[in-house]
Amino acid sequence: MIGCWIIGAGGCVASSAVALHALVKEGVVPPTGMLTAQDRFSHLFDEDIVFGGHEIAPPQPQKSFALVMQAAQRRELIPYAEPHLKDYAGRIKQGFSYRQKAEGTLRDVVGQLADDIDDFRRKTGAGRVVVLNLATTEPQPESVPQDEAEMEAAFDKGRLPESAVYALAACEAGCAYVNFTPSVGCYLPPVKEKFEGRSLPYAGRDGKTGETLIKTALAHLFSVRAFNVLSWVGFNILGNPDGKSLSEPHRKAAKCATKGATLQRLLGYSPDSLVGIEFVKPLGDKKIAWDHILFEGAFGTRMSLSFLWEGVDSVLAAPIVIDLVRFAALALKRGESGYLEHLALFFKDVPPDAPQHLLEQFHALLNYVEKVRSGGF
Repeated sequence: MIGCWIIGAGGCVASSAVALHALVKEGVVPPTGMLTAQDRFSHLFDEDIVFGGHEIAPPQPQKSFALVMQAAQRRELIPYAEPHLKDYAGRIKQGFSYRQKAEGTLRDVVGQLADDIDDFRRKTGAGRVVVLNLATTEPQPESVPQDEAEMEAAFDKGRLPESAVYALAACEAGCAYVNFTPSVGCYLPPVKEKFEGRSLPYAGRDGKTGETLIKTALAHLFSVRAFNVLSWVGFNILGNPDGKSLSEPHRKAAKCATKGATLQRLLGYSPDSLVGIEFVKPLGDKKIAWDHILFEGAFGTRMSLSFLWEGVDSVLAAPIVIDLVRFAALALKRGESGYLEHLALFFKDVPPDAPQHLLEQFHALLNYVEKVRSGGF
């Protein structure tokens, strides 16, 4: 049994992932969009997953899933998912936020969060636990600790980013960690060192589900054909709670930073770029993105490409979440540690030395699976 402990457990993506896992298992829906269910991968994954997590607001996973199914026009699936989501809600515990008063010091908070994960492990019998960050995007911190001494000072001053607090709890509880958000999480240097010091794996950051998925495919096209991209402009509108939180300027800036930084890594240079994100409540969980690319070909001829992407945000994310939990749990089982480069396929923000283009990232994943199959590493 694999345990998945979700930060932001009551949200739309979390609830959709829990429901999808249950309904695929029962044969109610096919595992569309789930790589780990395909023949080339499925032989590695035969364990069930049990879900729990932390949430700062009263958890309402049934309500969150209903919002997603309304956008997906699949309301008939809600009754099938309700008993599973009700069971899941019973394993959601009160999380940590600076906006709410916590008992004790920040170090005490880390210990309590880790104890919650350990309690979940004991009660469910999960052999390995993956902590998955699906929480609301946090503002970009003005400064972050660069070493152990600076992190200790941040502890004393209560200025450690919330996502890093949860990541430290995951490390203390001996878990793999996956950051599906643009928040810093375990990517503070001293936090990464703790994971690597305990030989624990981590992956992230910022899940690649829609517009940026297309961007990583198209950018490769322009690169291999030696076209010069002059500008790339993208506008996104969505109406779910994630979109509402991103209407706050400081949170929007953090999200736009990871979406915008992709181009420089993909193309090797930085064209004029603009990323816009706006909250439009009537859209619900639907997300619409419009991109315009101006590029230059032979004779200095300027040409353009535009595309419109319309998806249901949580429906796109849910199968990726399950894939990531399975791969991270496999890494734990195999004793792998540090950054899981073969999972770059699933993220917007990956290190410069990791594969950048979509096809390269997919081949890296296939190569990893083949090495596992042949007993490599």
